[in-house]
Amino acid sequence: MKKTTIIFVLFYLICSVANAFEEEKPSWNLSPKIHYGLILKHRPIISQLTYQNMYGIALDLERNYALHPTSKIIQQFGVSSFCFNYRNDVIGKEIGVFPYYKLKINRLGVRVGVGLGYFTKKFDRKTNYENLFISSTINGIIHVQCSYETKYFNTGISFTHASNGAIKMPNLGINAVTLSIGKNFKVPQWSLKHSWVNDTLEAKGKKGLIFELNNSVREVFPTHGKKYWVGGFSVLGYKNVGKIIAITSGIDYFYNSALLKEQQKENLGENAPSIHQLGLNLGSEILLGKITATLQYGYTFYNPYNFDGKIYSKLGLKYRINQHFYSGVRLKANGGKADFVEWTLHYKI
Repeated sequence: MKKTTIIFVLFYLICSVANAFEEEKPSWNLSPKIHYGLILKHRPIISQLTYQNMYGIALDLERNYALHPTSKIIQQFGVSSFCFNYRNDVIGKEIGVFPYYKLKINRLGVRVGVGLGYFTKKFDRKTNYENLFISSTINGIIHVQCSYETKYFNTGISFTHASNGAIKMPNLGINAVTLSIGKNFKVPQWSLKHSWVNDTLEAKGKKGLIFELNNSVREVFPTHGKKYWVGGFSVLGYKNVGKIIAITSGIDYFYNSALLKEQQKENLGENAPSIHQLGLNLGSEILLGKITATLQYGYTFYNPYNFDGKIYSKLGLKYRINQHFYSGVRLKANGGKADFVEWTLHYKI
């Protein structure tokens, strides 16, 4: 719960400050980095593993998108690719990529990103049964970083979470904290007509509706068992509070067939409560060109079989197909614990 709450607060802080600025001529930055850190022992079982401090390399490409001519506050959008060596035979290495949004005030920066990571080692009943953290090759990533930057160099502290959203079990996830140092390079400016941000600015004050269809699968113990379908839909209202910032609220419907298996384990029989759920949510969106980053928090007011609690969050990215349709991927968590990764289709009016 603490991780998602921190991300939620950072998301809204950088949105509210960034919304005050105007667009100016952009510039591009390239930054290679080295990382050194450790895996957080967020579960007691991690303490049983023998591991050394991890290290890695990263490459960031970012654009100064909104720069006020009389201010030292800058908005930046970027993409980061990285390779982490966890120096552990159970976990192996991770290669990942994620888009991110950063707010820089003078020399201090805060960024939030969501992406995908590839792991070289995963759970296997015979050959890697100790790996209860990663059971799929491809996993979702949530990244937060605080940094200090000069004209030529940068340093920072990062938190990176990786898990598959319970598509496969076990799925305790990896939480890594790293210190980094990097070199800043200016990249020749590209024409605005090729910008992936410039063509999707929206009018401040615009209101409308978003209709969403959600689809996923998840696994329950024992591992390598049956996959259960998870689906639902949402109806959201939105209002643009800036050219790239929108506030959303609405209602969610969830149907998680994996809960039927949980009810069987509890031998509830005919007395089993309904697994249908209804929730109310409040969230925000940041337009990153054709990519939109979304974050929502919600409360299930109708939840007869209260298996994972009533508080949930949804963090994701969606891609604009045309004026009305979007497609995306999103991580849903209950009480700060990853529940599942869902694929989404959106219609916006």
